[in-house]
Amino acid sequence: FYRDHMVLTRSAYLARKVEAACISKKIPYQLFGGTGLMKSAHIRDVVAAMRIISNYRDELAWTRYLTLWDGVGEVTAAKLIGHLLLCDNINDCVSIVKGARLKNTEAYKALDAICSLNSNPSAAIDILVEIMESILKKKYDNWDLRKKDFVALKLVASKSLNISEFVTDYILDPSAEITIKFDTEVENDKITISTIHSAKGLESEVCYILNV
Repeated sequence: FYRDHMVLTRSAYLARKVEAACISKKIPYQLFGGTGLMKSAHIRDVVAAMRIISNYRDELAWTRYLTLWDGVGEVTAAKLIGHLLLCDNINDCVSIVKGARLKNTEAYKALDAICSLNSNPSAAIDILVEIMESILKKKYDNWDLRKKDFVALKLVASKSLNISEFVTDYILDPSAEITIKFDTEVENDKITISTIHSAKGLESEVCYILNV
């Protein structure tokens, strides 16, 4: 059974690749200690752009994405979104963002760069991280550490045929957020991934300790 296995790490960051591998291989798991990969704020920031490509009428994604950029507060974003939701396609949306002459031109460049990458979500992640890095560095003090999480995110994305499938399966599915996305024959049969600090009280027949 999956539940007979537990993986221990020093930090939640070190568990990222294990978590991504479980997701990509459809292995159910539960995480103790730290925030799950898909719940992490910096992951959500970048994925907001992918959600927009998947559905340019996703108001929540627009709000998160636009307010990332310097000089764009909730009021400015709301006014802009009012126009964006009336568009007929994503290209028109990009044109409106470009025409808004926001302080950061990267705001429209990031979307424009991935419009043609719907069939390659991993490549889209690479480009988004590159273009959005300047703004994310300002937002997160530990950006150099957080940036490494996108290696794990790309592993997950590589299993999807397109951006829409990636967003639907791994971002918008509520069950993905509690890390028990995949069905098994036995209820609650899932491996445990935990930091050593959070492992008190956990038991397993087999225990793997990473990076000894």
